Amino acid sequence: MESGKLNSCATIKLLKKLDGLVLLILPIVNLKTVKNIKMAQENINEVLNKLLDEKNRPTGITVICILGFIGAASFNQLIFSDLADQIGSWCPPYLGLSAIIGIMCLVGLWQMKKWAVYTYTWFVGLNQIVLLVMGVWNVAALIIPVMVVGIALAHLKKMD
Repeated sequence: MESGKLNSCATIKLLKKLDGLVLLILPIVNLKTVKNIKMAQENINEVLNKLLDEKNRPTGITVICILGFIGAASFNQLIFSDLADQIGSWCPPYLGLSAIIGIMCLVGLWQMKKWAVYTYTWFVGLNQIVLLVMGVWNVAALIIPVMVVGIALAHLKKMD
């Protein structure tokens, strides 16, 4: 057998006694095979790292999602409040549906999905119309949603 080259069927018995027991019998494979496996693993890792780098969530999207999830948790109190009932019987169900759509969009943004950006943009438009019809629209109701849409649209190319 040549130095550095072993037959893949060859075995080396590694005998170590630990309290009188044989520890291990190791099969040894061809060194060339080991090198090929290592190269394949490196190539796979390189491809995976490249894919992960391309799909990294931008900081702006992460901040939007975290703040959105916190806001969604407190939004439930508004759904069941007396204020919502005073606006009209339609308000609590609308707020509930809004919460569900908002959470779905946040999950989609967290996962970097284009549909989440499109759905949220449509949803912002719908909410602005509802506020206008109710006669309570003001510029402040538009500032944060427009910022969110702008940040999301800026990263749309990075999304699936």
